[in-house]
Amino acid sequence: MVALLFLQGGFRTGLTLLRSAYGLEILWKPHGRRKNLTMWRGIVRVQEKWGCNYKHLLISHLRFSRTGSTHVREKDGIWTSLLWLSLLSAQGTDVETVLRSHWVQFGRNYYGRHDYEGVDTEKANEVMRVIGDQIQDKKRLEDISGKPVATADNFSYKDPVDGSVASNQGLRIIFSDGSRIVWRLSGTGSQGATVRLYLESFSKDALSLESATALKDIHAIALKLSNMHSILGVNGPTVIT
Repeated sequence: MVALLFLQGGFRTGLTLLRSAYGLEILWKPHGRRKNLTMWRGIVRVQEKWGCNYKHLLISHLRFSRTGSTHVREKDGIWTSLLWLSLLSAQGTDVETVLRSHWVQFGRNYYGRHDYEGVDTEKANEVMRVIGDQIQDKKRLEDISGKPVATADNFSYKDPVDGSVASNQGLRIIFSDGSRIVWRLSGTGSQGATVRLYLESFSKDALSLESATALKDIHAIALKLSNMHSILGVNGPTVIT
């Protein structure tokens, strides 16, 4: 963090999105950092409310973790580039070296997102209903997945500004080994509904796998629990990122 002037004093608070990888959590957890798991709307509200007064706030988004500041929102591609250039300049190295050094110290989070776009809305709702029923029974989840489950719920969050609660923000299963599955239903597509499946696995030792290989087991568990391909009548996702 010393390469980033804005964070030379460290950071006191972190916000991470439900759909973001858990890399930032691994960084701050040993140091007792405060974590507020939120949605993008909550992060926007924090920036609007406190702005520069939250300069020790670190935000984990889908790209490089960002600081709270008065920079223009939705210009995070430029912000990400500037952060990386600052970091590489200070360390005199390249991106691969920085990443591998991080993985050796903290382990590697493998992350993927599968979008099922333009699917029938009723079928999409049925997928979410099936998963919602599944996560009510932790033992059943463990029997099907063969993995200990730390958390399984329908995510809701409390807005850090006004205290309001937003429910039904996504169905999630977090396993004790650091892997996780999140399903979210989106109405942002131009036609029909979009079901988004977020996959993550964590490893301290296997640091050079292809993401698809690292996520193969957790992906199989997600499909088995949800039966989403059969319900949606598809062979696979529309987009994989």
